[in-house]
Amino acid sequence: MDFRIKTFEKARIILALNFLVLFVLVVLIPRFIKQGTGIFSEETVESIFLTMGFLAILYIFRHYDYFMRKKEEETLILNSRLKSREKELLDSFQYLGKVNVQISMIKKLLEKMEIPKSKNRLKEIYQELLSLVCGLTGRQRAFLRIINLETGRTLSEQFISPEGDDPADFNVKAGNVDLANKFKEKEKIEISGYSVFYSPSENFFIKAFVFVPDDDRKKDYTNEENFLEAVASQCEILFLLFSSRYYKEN
Repeated sequence: MDFRIKTFEKARIILALNFLVLFVLVVLIPRFIKQGTGIFSEETVESIFLTMGFLAILYIFRHYDYFMRKKEEETLILNSRLKSREKELLDSFQYLGKVNVQISMIKKLLEKMEIPKSKNRLKEIYQELLSLVCGLTGRQRAFLRIINLETGRTLSEQFISPEGDDPADFNVKAGNVDLANKFKEKEKIEISGYSVFYSPSENFFIKAFVFVPDDDRKKDYTNEENFLEAVASQCEILFLLFSSRYYKEN
């Protein structure tokens, strides 16, 4: 920036000197023309000074035009950088907004961490967790399935829908054995019409899968993926706590 300021200051000085020289020529030309010289006639002297004046004016305008174009280029660059900074600032605000939403969701998720004392209470907690999933993804429906990774048996299912749909209406075209095998082999699980979320941990013999229906096109859940995986993981822990022999005996 200092270099640019010095450059334009130099340009202003040069332009001022050019105008000063031109002014001196305008003042002195009539006197030289009247006196003439021993070598050139009055008309020749007049032509010489007129030519010099024309060249001086031409130089001034070219010099002025050059630096004005440079200034316009600098202005365009500065405006472009300003717009870029504005976009970065807006992106930062949007990111902070998403972070605040996720922090709020995480607090709610932690509040749901309790040992269910009945099967009905377990279903209620599942329902509350699926409500968080819908709130974060912007969908109205979500489906939970917990399976035994060894036998492929369905251990628990829960769904949420404003229309009171039956679980069969979700039409999840994925067998439990196929889900279990893909998880064990660390293959990406893709189900037509659904986005699937599950915890990557292999600490338990069960696995919870959360299915979120896609609408017209598949949505990118990159920013929400960690939270949705945490929901699936919490569903696993809740099921284990409720089903554990130690808990039942105490």
